[in-house]
Amino acid sequence: LVTGGSGGIGTAVLRAFHQRGACVYCLDRQGPGPALGRFVEVDVTKPEEVQAAVDLAVRDTGRLDVAVACAGLFRAGVLWKLTPEEWRSVLSVNLDGSYHFLRAIVPHLRETGGGSVVLTSAVNGERVNLIAGVTKDLTDRCRAGDLVKLAAEQVGGKGGGRPDMAQGGGSDVGA
Repeated sequence: LVTGGSGGIGTAVLRAFHQRGACVYCLDRQGPGPALGRFVEVDVTKPEEVQAAVDLAVRDTGRLDVAVACAGLFRAGVLWKLTPEEWRSVLSVNLDGSYHFLRAIVPHLRETGGGSVVLTSAVNGERVNLIAGVTKDLTDRCRAGDLVKLAAEQVGGKGGGRPDMAQGGGSDVGA
C-alpha cells in the first residue's frame, strides 16, 4: 500500500514494487499517474476512507506486507503569512494522514505477524527553515521523526510491523 502514490516519491515507490512483481495499491485523492497496480481514491485526512481502503486491499490480497506513507502537502511561504486554513490543511495531510494510515494498517500487520511500515519525509524534515517552506519542514519533522519513533516503540517487534523512516529530496524521485 502506498499513500500519495499518484505523484512524486509515491509513484517512484509504486514503480519499484510493481517492477519487482508486488501487488500494489495506490491510495490517493488524484487519479493514478502510470498504471501501476490498483488505484483507490482516498483522502488521507478522512480516517474512514483510509480504513476502508486498507481493509479492501487486505481483503483482496489476504495480507499486508509493506505500507508506505508518501501523501504530503506543501505550502510555500513563511509561517506568519500562511492562513490558518493553509496551516491546518498541511497538518491534516502530513501529520493526521500518517496517523490515520498507521491506525488502519497496524491491526492487519499484527494479525499476520508483522511487515514493514515506512513514513516518508522531505529531506528538510530534519531542519527547520524559517525562510521558506516551513510548514512542510515542520510537519515532516514531527511526522516522520517523532511518529515513527512512537510507532516503533509501541508496535515494533510485537508483530505490528517494522516502522521506519525514509527521507527524500524534491525532484530526485526517479533515482
